[in-house]
This record gives sequence, structure tokens and C-alpha cells, in this order.
Amino acid sequence: MQEKYYMKRRELFAVLLNTTVYKIFTLYSRVFVDASGSAAAISAFISGAAAFLVIWLLITLQKKSGNKTLVEIAGEKLGEAAKYTIFVLIFVYLLFSASMTLRETGEFIRAVSFPSAPLLFVFLFIIAGSVICCAQGFDAIGRTHSVIVPFAALVTVIITLFAIPKGTVSNLTPYLGYGAKSVFLKGLSGIGLYGDLIILFMLVPFSKPETKFKSTALLSVGTGILINFLVILSYTMSAPYEISKTIIHPMYQLVKLFSVGRFLQRIDGYFIYVTTICGILSVSLNLFFAAYAAKEVFCLPKIRPLAYPLGAAAVFLALLPESRETAYAVSKLSLWVWFAVIFAAAFLILAAPRKGKEKYR
Repeated sequence: MQEKYYMKRRELFAVLLNTTVYKIFTLYSRVFVDASGSAAAISAFISGAAAFLVIWLLITLQKKSGNKTLVEIAGEKLGEAAKYTIFVLIFVYLLFSASMTLRETGEFIRAVSFPSAPLLFVFLFIIAGSVICCAQGFDAIGRTHSVIVPFAALVTVIITLFAIPKGTVSNLTPYLGYGAKSVFLKGLSGIGLYGDLIILFMLVPFSKPETKFKSTALLSVGTGILINFLVILSYTMSAPYEISKTIIHPMYQLVKLFSVGRFLQRIDGYFIYVTTICGILSVSLNLFFAAYAAKEVFCLPKIRPLAYPLGAAAVFLALLPESRETAYAVSKLSLWVWFAVIFAAAFLILAAPRKGKEKYR
């Protein structure tokens, strides 16, 4: 019988960094400009800070519950009904997020590299990689993240740092964009970009004490939030917000600004590879933990048989929106709602006392 796989610290860092940052590569980075106009960077900072505080609070509470997943903790503390409720929430959300990530990644690859290819063809290429990675188990997912994500983060930081000096500070005016209400209230809708971090509370059984779960998780999430802020800052500085809110591929626009001599002008090729592979990893991670939650609840022997139907379901859901703008509108409206519901449920579970005599200890 194969021994249980435990993450190394760098693997945990890479998994959570990709989970935190990936959506900023896609059309979803426009959510801040749509909400706050020229003050998009301020909204990105506020949303990131709010998400970090939520994660810090929940990790602190989770530490008291031992080396168990959120689903297990719900069953022990609040009974079978709570266990099945949180399972359904996590399962449906991760499948929804995987399908939207698949849609965005597929749309990006088709627009940049295969403009005449059917969207389904691109989806099948992405989902094949995701399902294969998921079926191989979490060790394959974790190790692949540890190899790819540091390179992806380096490329992203380089692009961002070179784009900022080419921007104009005047593009950040008026500094409160559409007004304080848009910045501090509507801008908070960007917190939905961090909903995938719910997997944090499914990752715990894959860590050992030497992984330093809490400190590594907070460092990774904090680094990802900082990268997101810098990306949005450079993006909004690169063009007036009337123009920036019409750009379909915000991050790719920054890539086009990159130029360092004759031989380093085509970093966009690297960025396409990075976005594709990170998208495949993001989908595979969500599918894996949707399957893992089902395995826990229904006491299934293996995860692999679940990977294939979940992949098919993700493709089906990704094809439902008629256009990319429709898919974006659905995600923009629903992601922050999902974040609120799922993390509120997680707080109620982690903060609840244990059943029976243990709650008086």
C-alpha cells in the first residue's frame, strides 16, 4: 500500500501562490477597473487585505482542530448534516471555479494562438492535462506546482516591474475613481478572486509539522496578494481607465510593453506557456479537491475514477455561457457571493465548540 503523500514547504507555497494569483492573469482582473475605474489599484489592495485577514483568522481557528479537513471537522463538531452541507458547498464551488478557469484559459489560448480553432478543441487540450494530473494524485500536482509556479511568478514580476515605469501616474486620477463608495464597497467584490483558497482547509492532512503550515500559507497568500496589487497598479497606469476597461487580456497587454534589447522582446511566448500550464494546474487542483471531498464523505477507495466525470462536467459547464462576456458577467456576479457563503460556513464550523463534554474543556 502506497504511503500517504506529504507536501514539502516549497510545494505548499507554490500551490497556494498559483491559487492566489492565477485569476489575475485572466479577464477577471478587469473586475477592479469595472468597479472603481482609475482607483482599481486601491480596490485591489483593500480586497487583498480583507482576504488575507479572513484567511489568517480561519487558519488560526483551524490550528485548534488538528490535522483534519474542513469536512471532517464539520462532521465531528456539528454532525452529519453540517458535514454534507459543507461538502456540497465545497464540491459545487470547486467544480464551478474549475469550469470558469477552463473557459478563461481556453479563451485566452484561442485568442492568442489558435484564433480559428473551435473552443471545444482548446478545452479538450486543457482538460486532458488537468484530468491526467488529477488522476495521478496530489503528489503529481504538488511537485508540478513546485517546478512551474516559481518560474511563472518570476515572469509575472519581471513583466510587472518593467511595465510600471512605462505607465503614467496621471492615469490613476481621479484617485478615488468613481467615488469612495465604489472603491471601498463595490471594489470589495474583487475578494471573490480569492475564493479558491478554500482548498487551504482541505490541504491540512497533506502537511507535516516541518511544513510550518500556517506561516507558509500566510507568506504564500501575502506574496500572491502583493503580486496581484502590482499587476493591477501597472495595468491601470498603462492606459486611461476608459481604455483599460475595454482591454480583453489585461495581463497580455502588459506583456506587450516589455522590451529589453533585441533578444528579450518576445517574452510574450513565455507568458503564453506560463498561463496555459498554470491554468491546467489550477483546474486540476480544483478537480482533485472536489474529488477528495467526495472520497471523504462517501468513503470511496480512490480518487482517480472521479477525475474523468468531473473533467467532463467542467467542460460542459464551461460551454454553457454563450460568450466570453457572459461567462465573465456570471463570474463577476457570483465569485464574491461564493466567497462570502463558503468562508462564512468555514468560520461557523471552525469556531464552533466540539460536541459533548469536549466543549467544556
